[in-house]
Amino acid sequence: MFFNRPAGSKLIDRGDPAVYDFTVGNFIKDGDWHELDLSAIVPAAAIGVLLKLSLEADTAGSGVSFRKHGNVNNKNMGILRQPVADSYHEGHIFTFCDAQGKVDYMVHLAVWTTLSIAVRGWFKR
Repeated sequence: MFFNRPAGSKLIDRGDPAVYDFTVGNFIKDGDWHELDLSAIVPAAAIGVLLKLSLEADTAGSGVSFRKHGNVNNKNMGILRQPVADSYHEGHIFTFCDAQGKVDYMVHLAVWTTLSIAVRGWFKR
């Protein structure tokens, strides 16, 4: 995973969470954009978050996308897809969050066996 951190920011390591923050039941899985509130984890000073995702669905190409809360276009977003049906896949996504610690997510319509997300850290200026 390679990306440039936002200019003038530093990555704050969240530490060692014992469980995933969100699992399959926390998400609406309809292929539309929905709000995800991270404010219980991410402080108000955060400008972006680093997420670890684990996925498995019954449809090849199924995935999860994230973008800054309030954005309406799909160009500045991160997406993680599983390449093969019923295969376990892991990865990381960086996305910006708004001042209230919210992001938007979209989960493709599929039968999800695994959909787990952990906040690994956040960026602040």
